[in-house]
Amino acid sequence: MRITGGTLSGRKLSVPKLPDVRPTTERARESLLNWLSNRIDFSTCSITELFAGTGVVSFEMISRGCPKAICVDIQSVCCQTISSIAQKWNLPVEVVCADAFHFIEHAQPVGLVFADPPYRLPLLHTLPQKIMSSALLTNGGILILEHDQTYNFGDLIGYKESRRYGEGVFSIFEVLST
Repeated sequence: MRITGGTLSGRKLSVPKLPDVRPTTERARESLLNWLSNRIDFSTCSITELFAGTGVVSFEMISRGCPKAICVDIQSVCCQTISSIAQKWNLPVEVVCADAFHFIEHAQPVGLVFADPPYRLPLLHTLPQKIMSSALLTNGGILILEHDQTYNFGDLIGYKESRRYGEGVFSIFEVLST
């Protein structure tokens, strides 16, 4: 696994085999970040990555100028792996070892949330509205939820579009500015 763009482009992430972790593919990350680059200013947009696993999406965002990332995962081995990489590369990453659903309730707002829960997570269908109704996103903030093709969130408030990359789908939501 490697970083696909920005100042860290080409760097390889040395991660152990992590239980129940399915990292977002390089092709999907590169396509998603190219799409995002036309919609947000990376230099002013902090990210919270829920169900972070390896933290690779956060590392990609920082590589492109994001000032800060918060990686949330319930598995301590994932948190330790992300912390180790962030320290080794001297990156502004805060790691929170917690349940993502509980974290959402008390988190500080950011401009971008990327959530990549296990595809078979029992409460996955509730995640977009839980995030969109919380204070986790700023006005105009974007939520990107990675999931498989069995879900369709097109009827939810804030839904903008979906993009399919292989087996994965990114459903994109936006908090309307007030």
